[in-house]
Amino acid sequence: MIKKYIPHKYDILAALLAMLLTVLFFLPVTNEEVLFDSPTYLRVAQHLVETHQLIIMSHFLYPLMVGIFKVLFHLDYWLAGATIVVLFEVFLALVLFIFVRRVIKKPGSLGASLWSMAVALSLLLAAHIPLLAFWDQHLYFGYIGINVYHNATMAVLKPLALLLF
Repeated sequence: MIKKYIPHKYDILAALLAMLLTVLFFLPVTNEEVLFDSPTYLRVAQHLVETHQLIIMSHFLYPLMVGIFKVLFHLDYWLAGATIVVLFEVFLALVLFIFVRRVIKKPGSLGASLWSMAVALSLLLAAHIPLLAFWDQHLYFGYIGINVYHNATMAVLKPLALLLF
């Protein structure tokens, strides 16, 4: 049986702070050097907006949302895509905060709320430690990247996959 999570005022404040810090952490990640997979998906979104036809692909959610944001908010494609990445990272921070907060069973505790926020933010930023990088000069190959920042579709996938799990 799933126990109901009822947030306390400290939980709400800590969750809002976690969301704000996530925005500050992930705004720099939305530049073109980091999100280098995005141009392909942005072209798919442009095709969708201009022809009203969705290209059938295994991960169509990000281009679909970019097209919707483009039309609804009159943004350019890059800004719409960056906004979606940041929003889904914030959504992931909120999901992680709630999951961690449910494990720490101290209702109404400021310390538990802040600790949950710190763990949630740490999980957002966690990465592998390339121990052999100085020797083989491969900073990424051979490691499992648990947080992928270069692919916008992964940013959309992470909170949804975690909720489904």
